[in-house]
Amino acid sequence: VLGIWDRLTRLEAENHLKTIGPLDFALVEPVRRWANGKSLEEVLLESDIAPGDFVRWCKQVVDVLNQLAVYAPAPELREAARVARAKVLRGVVAHIPASLER
Repeated sequence: VLGIWDRLTRLEAENHLKTIGPLDFALVEPVRRWANGKSLEEVLLESDIAPGDFVRWCKQVVDVLNQLAVYAPAPELREAARVARAKVLRGVVAHIPASLER
């Protein structure tokens, strides 16, 4: 991911485009812990993320995983996305309708 980001920022600079800014990995570890079966309480106690923000961001991760599960070029990546989606889409993340998130 860092290599792709570095390449993108160089291309943006070369083409005089506004850069996307630095990557923020603050959500990576909490979502990984959630996907590995930790409770919402455990995940939130180990981070500075509000419960609603965490659920909303998990739903965004699920949305990206849905897209990868369908459109990724390699079958292995599509399958990995399906497995990851199932791990993230559980508990409160799976039960709060998108219409109530806002």
